[in-house]
Amino acid sequence: MKRYLLLFCLLFSISSFAQFHLASFNKDVSNALSKVIEDFPNHFNTIRGEIIGTGIQSKNYSCTINIDGADSSIIIQNGDDKDNIFSWREVVFEADDFDEAKLKFHEYFYKIKGTTASVDNNKISFEASYDAPGETKRFASILF
Repeated sequence: MKRYLLLFCLLFSISSFAQFHLASFNKDVSNALSKVIEDFPNHFNTIRGEIIGTGIQSKNYSCTINIDGADSSIIIQNGDDKDNIFSWREVVFEADDFDEAKLKFHEYFYKIKGTTASVDNNKISFEASYDAPGETKRFASILF
């Protein structure tokens, strides 16, 4: 009986550490997304960096908030300054291998799901059902 109790305690401590580590990593993604969402009504003023590019109808700004491990993060202003049309784009991963991309897609779904933010004293939470990408699909997306 003592052997089983020791085994149970050992397994419990290992699984607890693994869950804690995963929750911590997911929290990093949720915290970054929360900051971006909360700054949306301000046209991303507090997270908007320097202009990094201009186009005919747009300006690209660096973003001071980045998701850990992401490739790039920018804030895009469309139209004139008076239009105040802004969007945020983060490339979290790119892969040529379908299986690798499918795995990362699944990982980021669970990192994003459950994210909460507060905008104008209203709590916003991300909820969605996972829809696995398939090799026969041309595009995979999940709306939260």
